[in-house]
Amino acid sequence: MSASEYTKQILSEILSISKDNLFLNYIIERLCDDNYRGWHVSQHNRYDMNVIGIILQNIQKVVRTNFFAIPPGDYDRDTPLKGVFQNFQTIVNGVNSEMGRGTINSLKKNFFPDLEKMSFLIRKKIKPNNDSRSISCGKLTPSAIETTYRGSYYD
Repeated sequence: MSASEYTKQILSEILSISKDNLFLNYIIERLCDDNYRGWHVSQHNRYDMNVIGIILQNIQKVVRTNFFAIPPGDYDRDTPLKGVFQNFQTIVNGVNSEMGRGTINSLKKNFFPDLEKMSFLIRKKIKPNNDSRSISCGKLTPSAIETTYRGSYYD
């Protein structure tokens, strides 16, 4: 049996535990994705799927399926964001209110790269006007939107 066949067999056995389990389906889908980079790239981030759900739900509450501007640079904990970054500030405030943690820097530097690797967030540069500089923006993927409506990963 080849390594690929063995992997497929193992993944099939994992899925057979509970075919309707959202978490198991997500894991299988991610492991089979050509863009999956493995566990080693996020080994220092420790959080559960409820944390991911809180972040996704707060993004969805604020911007729904639209892009939102991500501020450049580093920020002190109490720095308020204004203007085009107000939606990001609202997202940070909501996450922090629900989890008791979460800053401008932690969302954009720790959580957002992981959410992008999990196929829950698209990040790209956008030029809001033809004559202006581009800004970093984020947007939930269809998978993230579906996840926020389906509920818990542990059902």
